[in-house]
Amino acid sequence: MFLTENVAIRPQYTVMIEGGVFLTPNVAIAVGAGVPPLAHIKAIGMPGAAASGSDLLGSVRYGAALVMLQYHFTQFGNVQPYIGMGGGYVANLGSFSDGILQNFSWDGNFAFALQAGTDLMLTPNWGIFLDGKKLFYSTDAEGFSGPLPLRAHIQLDPWLAAAGITYKY
Repeated sequence: MFLTENVAIRPQYTVMIEGGVFLTPNVAIAVGAGVPPLAHIKAIGMPGAAASGSDLLGSVRYGAALVMLQYHFTQFGNVQPYIGMGGGYVANLGSFSDGILQNFSWDGNFAFALQAGTDLMLTPNWGIFLDGKKLFYSTDAEGFSGPLPLRAHIQLDPWLAAAGITYKY
């Protein structure tokens, strides 16, 4: 049985660590990874969910590793906003059969990412940054409800936030 519109996941928030290098004064490549959040995948309107006393299908801890190409707007002095785009892989770091489904599993997959942020330069070389990223990510989850196999296509689309120190050389 394939479920497509009966799955809900609360918004996920995480923190990233990121490192990068400037290729030109305005163009940089950055690599980042996030602290893995725990997503609880819930059934909406699934027959039998009320009888089981829970709408939780299962849970998964996932983490993203990203590579971003960034453009930095340096004409505003010490405040230097930037935009970026790139991609990465969202990995399943652990599936948990803590809900209705037994043998719950979730597939890792590739993701597309957009980014916006700003550098606040404290000296010509040193500064701090703050940014946000939006991942566009979908995957499949599956498990068994008794003898009945269930499969759902799910959309996670997490937001990621990063803050840190910038050094430009």
